[in-house]
Amino acid sequence: MEMNNSLDEHLATVIEVLLSNAGYQVVPTGIKKTIRELWTQRMMSSYIDLVHPRLRSMPDLFVLGLRAHQSWLIDVKFRRYIHPFLCDDLWPVQKEWAPFTLILAVAEPPEGWTNSARHIRAFHVNSETKLTKRFLLEGGLGLGEVFTRVRAHELRKAQGAILRIASV
Repeated sequence: MEMNNSLDEHLATVIEVLLSNAGYQVVPTGIKKTIRELWTQRMMSSYIDLVHPRLRSMPDLFVLGLRAHQSWLIDVKFRRYIHPFLCDDLWPVQKEWAPFTLILAVAEPPEGWTNSARHIRAFHVNSETKLTKRFLLEGGLGLGEVFTRVRAHELRKAQGAILRIASV
C-alpha cells in the first residue's frame, strides 16, 4: 500500500504541473502531501489514530477552469494494471467526496484505451457510480477530452514521466 501511495503522490505532482501549465488553477488538497511525515509504515498507526476519517480519503487536487467556469475534485491513482482491489481503494473516496474525477494511470492499459496518451484516463465518479473493474476497463475519457486546454504533446510528455517514475 505504501508504494502505491508514494507513486500516487508523484503522479499527482505530474498532473498538477500538467494542468497548471495548461492554464488551470490547481490547489493540492491531498492529506498525504499535507501530512507527509505521518505517511510512513512505522507511523501508520499514528496516522490512522490522528487524522479524521474523512480526511484520509481526501482527493489529491482541486482544479479550476476559470475561463470555462468549471471545477474538478481529482483523485489520482497509479496501478500496474486494472484489478478489482482498486475499486475497494476508491470506495471511501466515493463515499465521502463524490462527485469527483478519478485520474487513473496504468502501466498496462486495456485494449479499449486507445487515445494518444493511452496510459491515462479520467473517470467521472458520482455517488451512484458502480465502481467495478468493468467500469474502469470500459469507461472514462482521455485526459485531453476532460481538460481541453491540455495539448496532446504535453499529455504524452506527462505520460512518459509517469511511466518513468513508476518503473523506478
